[in-house]
Amino acid sequence: MKDDINKQILKELKKLNSLSIWISVSFALILIILISAPFVYRYKAKQKTNYDTPIWTQINNAKDRADHEEEISLLKMMIDKNSNDYYLYIYLGSIYMSKGDLQNAEKHYARGYELFPLKEYDEYLKAVRKLIKQQKK
Repeated sequence: MKDDINKQILKELKKLNSLSIWISVSFALILIILISAPFVYRYKAKQKTNYDTPIWTQINNAKDRADHEEEISLLKMMIDKNSNDYYLYIYLGSIYMSKGDLQNAEKHYARGYELFPLKEYDEYLKAVRKLIKQQKK
């Protein structure tokens, strides 16, 4: 009888030991996740847009690196927030022009000119349209 009780106690102790190991491992994993989560979140947020740096500084930095895709992305983000800012369209048109993307350059110059019909912008638009016409020949 005493031997059966000892076996039962030993069996219960083994169960408790397994449970305590599982709880310890789970607690360690939860602790690691909780500690690292803010760092991962900040890293991911900065990958999308660097919120610590003003948007025009980011655009100028992209321009300095000749990263036209980043410039375009940032300008489009600004246009989404402020769709009636003629300068954003003109700037975007000039980037497309420098890339040789005449269709997008024309589209953005036309929208910028539509919003603010300055003679200079009309000249940009005419020049792009002339180049497009020459390409078609």
